[in-house]
Amino acid sequence: TRAAAVDATAAAAAAINENEYDFYKLLATLIGVTGVNLIAKMDDPCGTGPSGDNGAMLRNFLDVALVLLAHPSIEISTEVLSAWSQLFERTPAVLSSPHALPLRGALLHILTIKLRKWGSPDDSDRSGLVSAFSVFDYDDHEAFLVAYGKIRGRVTSLIRCLSRADPNVALQHLGRTVHALLTGPHATPRDMLRPSTTTLATMWSTCFVLSESIATLTDVIVCSVGSYNEVSSGDGNAPRAANESEALLKPMHDIAHLWFQFAPTDPLLLCQQIVALTAFGSAGYYRRDTALLGSVLEKLFVSVTHI
Repeated sequence: TRAAAVDATAAAAAAINENEYDFYKLLATLIGVTGVNLIAKMDDPCGTGPSGDNGAMLRNFLDVALVLLAHPSIEISTEVLSAWSQLFERTPAVLSSPHALPLRGALLHILTIKLRKWGSPDDSDRSGLVSAFSVFDYDDHEAFLVAYGKIRGRVTSLIRCLSRADPNVALQHLGRTVHALLTGPHATPRDMLRPSTTTLATMWSTCFVLSESIATLTDVIVCSVGSYNEVSSGDGNAPRAANESEALLKPMHDIAHLWFQFAPTDPLLLCQQIVALTAFGSAGYYRRDTALLGSVLEKLFVSVTHI
């Protein structure tokens, strides 16, 4: 019940040391401002010069920033996301440095979690620690929506940056994430009291929150990778080699067909399927898979009637 959920969140919030939480928020602010400025002033932030000392400092900074980004607090994540964005914009060489390469997969994983619209003080399901921390930061759902809109914009911007820098890693991550959702227990809304019984999803349902976030992830990554006739390289200028474009086609094909084979009967989930399938059109994928295009158009017409 809602009362039980509120009690559970209150208990979780009570277990949080507010002084420690304030300290971590200050630390996130320090990372977001001081750390990025220091790295931007380095002559060789990636440590590729003779000494290589800066490389160790950069790796330490990235490790701390990654840990803070994974924190369930939306406020802490927002501060650190700003640091990541500024770092890649002001010092783009960092993204391709050997110190950042091992962190790309972990960073994509954390950003995928941050896309989920969880943490509202008014969330009747009370999504664990995310909501518990939100109790300290937001008075109501409207305040949460403002903060969440800010963090989602930064998350999608960073995912777009990572996808363009390494489309293979991004598509592999997307493929695993989509497969886990569409073949897992949250692909269909179910009655919590009777798990064997399906029900209609709501804006708070786990299945909707997950499908909406992953449909958004699909749109961002697929559109960032771009069309197959003119897939740009990481620097945004030179075209990719034909064999590299073909290598991207296989994971795109698998992801597109995973979404197409998804058969939701719930209107909210059906809308997310349409969002995901539409992303492949924006990326020019259907020019290479005309057979799927006809089936997708038919599904769109049927879906309009269904909704």
